[in-house]
Amino acid sequence: MAFDNDFLTVIAVGAGQTIYSYSTEDTINTITADGTYFGTDMDGTNGQMRVGDLILAITGTAGAGVPAIFAVQAVATGRVTVSAVTTLVDFS
Repeated sequence: MAFDNDFLTVIAVGAGQTIYSYSTEDTINTITADGTYFGTDMDGTNGQMRVGDLILAITGTAGAGVPAIFAVQAVATGRVTVSAVTTLVDFS
């Protein structure tokens, strides 16, 4: 599956940082793989993600998702590089 902007919601904005909520059936590894998951949709030219933003996410298969926190590490044209800060609970 690819990034779906319909499942990304802004939770809070302040002090130059945005916190998002996101839900996907993609895995943590898919999201963090190569910086192209969020791609041009959110790269700062067409979207709004910035270095330091946080994404609170439910990843993986619906109903058995894995909650995770991602931090935006780098933003360039066509790329938003994120890293998993932590996996909160693995329900699988």
